[in-house]
Amino acid sequence: MSTLAVVDNRKLSGLAGNNLPGWLAERGIDTVFVTGVATNLVVEQTARRGTDLGLMVHTVSDCVAAANRNLITAGCLTAEQVLRLLR
Repeated sequence: MSTLAVVDNRKLSGLAGNNLPGWLAERGIDTVFVTGVATNLVVEQTARRGTDLGLMVHTVSDCVAAANRNLITAGCLTAEQVLRLLR
């Protein structure tokens, strides 16, 4: 069974200004998949913060958006690859 949490806040990182890091730790969750808009800002900041917290972070390349598609960084997974990992 998978665990899902959706965070909507007004910070540059989905892992800042809320209890999500503690929520993840309490459940032994060490891997997060990041999606969203403003890839070069919010998604990137969330990924960086997650890495700083010791999490394994994957940006889902076909579930993000940026003004310039070239801003999506290397190391991303597609939604199909994520779903295969979760099976």
